[in-house]
Amino acid sequence: MPLYLNGVETSVGPNIVSPIISGGTINNCVIGGSTPAAIAGTTGTFSGIVQGAINIIDIGENTDLTAAQCLGSLVRITGAYTVTLPPASTVAEGGHVTFYCTSANVGKVDLYEYDRFVLDGTVLDVDHMLNSPGAAGDYITVVREPVGWTVIGRYGVWVDGGTS
Repeated sequence: MPLYLNGVETSVGPNIVSPIISGGTINNCVIGGSTPAAIAGTTGTFSGIVQGAINIIDIGENTDLTAAQCLGSLVRITGAYTVTLPPASTVAEGGHVTFYCTSANVGKVDLYEYDRFVLDGTVLDVDHMLNSPGAAGDYITVVREPVGWTVIGRYGVWVDGGTS
């Protein structure tokens, strides 16, 4: 996945594999020494624009998502399948995922058993799912908030599908 800084692709990516760091210190902790040392957290400043591609997941069967898959992914539901979100407590607040139906079937977004959706400002009952209207091109985006998963955007009339 490329990473862009101020519109220019850079070789710095989200995963650093086997870096070699030797010499110097960070917060008075020796780098490359023979004795492991704890490094105190620091803050820094950054200016510029960082851009990267989103994770795209194609769903061709009933599927349970992981917490990592709910951090900005686009989930394409390719048929009449149910996609289940992980427990909200395992996803950082602000985590979000968009579900996009690629066929004229009812796609369903289900919850972990004790979670809730907020749809049109209404907190739904525990363990209720959301159903698409069954048209290709329908989508819905949910974001992890303290109450559970809040719908922040959609195309098509997604409805409370009741309990699973």
